[in-house]
Amino acid sequence: MSQPEVAQRLSVTRQYLNKLEAAKDYPAEEFALALAEVFDVDVSYFYRSVGQEPGIDQIHFRKQRTAPQKFAHQAIAAITLFKKIIDFLEKYYEFPLPNFPDVIAKSAVEIEEAAELTRSYWGLPQNAPIGNLTDAVEANGGLVAYFKGVSEKVDALSTNEERPLIVRSTAIRSLYRQRFDIAHEIGHRVLHLGVDTGDKETEAEANRFASALLLPRHAFVNEFPRGHRIDWQKVFELKLRWKVSAKAIIRRAFDLGVINAIQYRTAHIHFSKTGQSKSEKLDDVGDSEVPTLLADALNDVSRDPVELGRFYEYTGLNSSSVEKLTGIKLPDIVSSQLSNIRFL
Repeated sequence: MSQPEVAQRLSVTRQYLNKLEAAKDYPAEEFALALAEVFDVDVSYFYRSVGQEPGIDQIHFRKQRTAPQKFAHQAIAAITLFKKIIDFLEKYYEFPLPNFPDVIAKSAVEIEEAAELTRSYWGLPQNAPIGNLTDAVEANGGLVAYFKGVSEKVDALSTNEERPLIVRSTAIRSLYRQRFDIAHEIGHRVLHLGVDTGDKETEAEANRFASALLLPRHAFVNEFPRGHRIDWQKVFELKLRWKVSAKAIIRRAFDLGVINAIQYRTAHIHFSKTGQSKSEKLDDVGDSEVPTLLADALNDVSRDPVELGRFYEYTGLNSSSVEKLTGIKLPDIVSSQLSNIRFL
């Protein structure tokens, strides 16, 4: 929500909210309670440290070029809260150890080899489709989540750290786009750990890695239909087999020299003329990949009322805000006693 939206709901001025955010004023008790209700948090949330907020340089942020800057702020806020949740869970739940290679790769050949190395690390066959990419990430120590608070202009984002947290946007419903977005974030973890990203070069490298991970070069070259004209029936058969969008398949064919620049341009004209620039045929086919690690950990905590209480106390969140952030519904418990909160 914007400041004007919050101000309207609470019948105060935007200037007053700005003073609160800048710590130049403190709210009366009744206002703090109302503010907590607006944001679906326990009132104690406002009187504790959230933890260190990551800078934009600590987040790989995959967005469309037309996305407003406010979505970057939403991304930082989401990651901050996700990390607070994960910090608690890691004390009580044993996640798989991170198993991602760290590679310096710039050239196309080096990036292809990095993708093949990742498959090797994860025990995946080199020339077959990855059945469930989300399962593969989580089995190797990554965390995948989704949340509802971002626009469809934001594809995905991830943390720049040893154990990556990959957050997908629920606004993007195509399984094929979701898988590519996750593969793109894996590319950042493998190629760009500790590196600032977001420029054209690093984004192109992550895209090349994603293509190579999902469509291994040797198998793809053997399977893609050759000819002067693109065989669209075969392309969409490949889409279903490899669970990759037709656009990504065409781009892969061009990158590997299977089709030429004229065919590549003709393919994009075809997408435009057939109304497939934003959504493709068969996008509604196939079951979505559902992340389970975070849900399993939260559900384990929720089985013990004492631990669940500690979780809410540690994060300052409540059942509603956790569900908005993660899509996972936890039981409600009695809110923290107001007598424990010091209103300044």
